[in-house]
Amino acid sequence: MQISQFLRRAEGGIISHYCPACRQMHGFFVDKPNPENGAHWRWDGNIVAPTFLPSMNITAKDDGEIFYCCHYRLENGQLEYLKDCTHALAGIKMALPPLPEFLRDR
Repeated sequence: MQISQFLRRAEGGIISHYCPACRQMHGFFVDKPNPENGAHWRWDGNIVAPTFLPSMNITAKDDGEIFYCCHYRLENGQLEYLKDCTHALAGIKMALPPLPEFLRDR
């Protein structure tokens, strides 16, 4: 369910946004921890300029070695991609983009 032009809410207390670096949605478990890894974030409740703490760190591994990393902070509606990211937006700070048309509720 879309809750703003930037965010969607899913069952299980997951608030997600579109990541322009990965070209997909990333979700923060805010109501209860992620059952797979225990990750849990604090959300300030702002649906226009949200803050989620701590940072989001998504990694993909092959034989124990990281081959992809998207690590960022989302504070006051600003995405700050950290320097350990393996994608082209590493080190970039930008406004949280609106959801692409195909991810919006009709």
